[in-house]
This record gives sequence, C-alpha cells and structure tokens, in this order.
Amino acid sequence: MRHSARRYAEHPAGEPFMELTEEGKEIAHAWGKALPPGAPVSFFSSFIGRCIETAYLIDKGHVAAGGQTRHTVIEETLSPYYVRNAHRFLEVCKTLSDFFTQWFAGRISPEIIDHPSDIAGRMAGFWHHRLDTGSTGEKTVDICITHDWNLFVAREYLLGLAHDAHGDVAYLDGVVVFEEKGKRYIVSPDNDPAVLPDRP
Repeated sequence: MRHSARRYAEHPAGEPFMELTEEGKEIAHAWGKALPPGAPVSFFSSFIGRCIETAYLIDKGHVAAGGQTRHTVIEETLSPYYVRNAHRFLEVCKTLSDFFTQWFAGRISPEIIDHPSDIAGRMAGFWHHRLDTGSTGEKTVDICITHDWNLFVAREYLLGLAHDAHGDVAYLDGVVVFEEKGKRYIVSPDNDPAVLPDRP
C-alpha cells in the first residue's frame, strides 16, 4: 500500500525527505485501529521516512485496538532503489511531459532508471517469498508500505491496468496478494483477482 498523506517539497531534490502531514499521521493511526484483530501482523517498509512513519503509526494504532504485531523490516524492493542516476532522472522528469508513457514503453535509459517490468518482477518475487514463509500453516498478515510509483508498476505489469487509464494511487490504497487453494493471486479495487506471475 502507498504511505499516508505527505508533505511536498518546493524543489524535487527535497522529495526523499518529505514526511507525513499531521493529518497523514492521524489517518495512518486510525487505519491501524480499524484493522480487525486476528492474525499477527508484520510490517515491511520502503527505506524512505514517510513509509517508515506510516508503518509505525499503523502498528501503534493496531496494537491500541488489541491487535498483535511483530516487527517492521526495511525492504529495498518497496523503495525507489530503481533510480540509478538521481541528477539525470530529475532532468528527464522536467523535460518529459509524458514521463510514465515513455518509461512504461521502455524509452528511458536503464542508466537512469530501471525498466518497470524488472521492478514488477522483483516485487512479484518478494511477494512469492513472503507467501513461502507462511507455508507452515500459521495465519499471518504482511503489510508492505511503499510508493505510488511502485504501485503504478505493479498495476501496469502484474494486473494489466494501464497507467494512462487508471492514473493515481490514493494514500493508503494498494493491492492485495494472497494464496488460495494452492494458487497465488494479486487484486486491486479496480480488477478481479489475477494470478500472480511466477517469480523471475
């Protein structure tokens, strides 16, 4: 899921350092309180602060409502690790009005940013791994806090939901990955469950 409501920088270089707004903090805590108690919850987060903040506040809200939580783990796969050259990336973003169209078409150099299909494959591999760890039969829930860009990629390449048609991902919106009768699926509010592609 995407992090909660955040502040925005006056200059793009400040974006990695933008934290949650006060409203965003309250919403994240309330989301945790509203999460039904039951199976223990583990958190996985991007290394960017607003995602760590969101995971922490959902955790605290859930515990306050009687839920059980285990840990928060920083996970590179959920992070913007795929930006390879930050300076050139910012320049490309400034000059291209249709950045996502160009990126999803594979027209941005991998020296600047990874191809989105590679990012989607890595996310699918991470989710398969997490489902593997639950193969003991114990019921658990993982909540992964990431960024809208990561979710754009997941929707485009794992669900077939074109970014041009489906647009933005709201705060605390996302996808659900689950296993049922030996098959693994991914679903979002905009589609029926689709089979999670095999790990790369």
